Amino acid sequence: MGAMNKRYYLELLQQAWIDFLQRRGHEVSIPEPIVDVITSYCEGHNSFRWLLFAAEGQVKRLSPSERRQLAREIEAAREQGQKPFVVVRFAVPKSKIIIKPAEKALETGCIDSARGGIPWFE
Repeated sequence: MGAMNKRYYLELLQQAWIDFLQRRGHEVSIPEPIVDVITSYCEGHNSFRWLLFAAEGQVKRLSPSERRQLAREIEAAREQGQKPFVVVRFAVPKSKIIIKPAEKALETGCIDSARGGIPWFE
């Protein structure tokens, strides 16, 4: 996936994920002018930090730079009292979203689309 396509898919995912969260009562913000991090708060629950990725195949393997970014975002979430999660949009074999605790994703270095997930259509 080229850099332009990756950015395009992340922008689509960002807007769709914001809509998804807002429909569930979350107050949403984007901490920086980037497309791969969203924060939200839902009364009665907690604050969350959502780290967005788009996958080409059925497994998203985190590159060394993505792992470093993920570690930074996990630390930022801790500092702000947020629960960090990774949100990965898979296009194949069927369009779906996998949500995984960010610490677990950092530990394993990959997210697999084989089980679970939310059917996803943007």
